[in-house]
Amino acid sequence: KVQNSMSSISNWDDEYARISRAASQLRTTNSFQNYQPHPSARQQQIRSVQSGLARLKASLENMRSSGEIGGGDYSRRMGLVDNLENQVGGSSGGVGSGGY
Repeated sequence: KVQNSMSSISNWDDEYARISRAASQLRTTNSFQNYQPHPSARQQQIRSVQSGLARLKASLENMRSSGEIGGGDYSRRMGLVDNLENQVGGSSGGVGSGGY
């Protein structure tokens, strides 16, 4: 049981790191839109990151309800996901907008 929960948490960490890198690439390419030949490819990447973030959130909910992680860990991880979500922005792709 403990082994299983460790693997879930390390899977979550791996997935978070992967999505975080993808979000970071989006922020980088946002500065150099001349180099982006297909805006649709960018939209696709944004959608891919957003669906990954949704999976991370669902996984967190499951780990919390099964008791694999406590409330504090849950809140911390959820904050990381929310932060990435804000960086990627909504469908507008408005990276850096938001006034803060």
